[in-house]
Amino acid sequence: MVSHGTDYGYHQHLTGRTVPCSECRTAHAEAAARWRARAERGEPPEHGTLYGYRVYSCRCGGCRRANTTYQRAYRAARKASKEAL
Repeated sequence: MVSHGTDYGYHQHLTGRTVPCSECRTAHAEAAARWRARAERGEPPEHGTLYGYRVYSCRCGGCRRANTTYQRAYRAARKASKEAL
């Protein structure tokens, strides 16, 4: 199930190989703008995010949970697409 109107929802669309809705595209653009602004100011990553886990190699509990959530959704989507064939 896609969480519409969120950056996470945007990525759920991509994982499920569907076109992101306009609400998710807007949320993703806003999140990307916030990340760019933080990077330009040299601020550390926001914890509890997949971006912090992957780009900054943060291994705090929140970033690990974000990665685990993403990986589970990714694997479930791949399994579902293989079963559909």
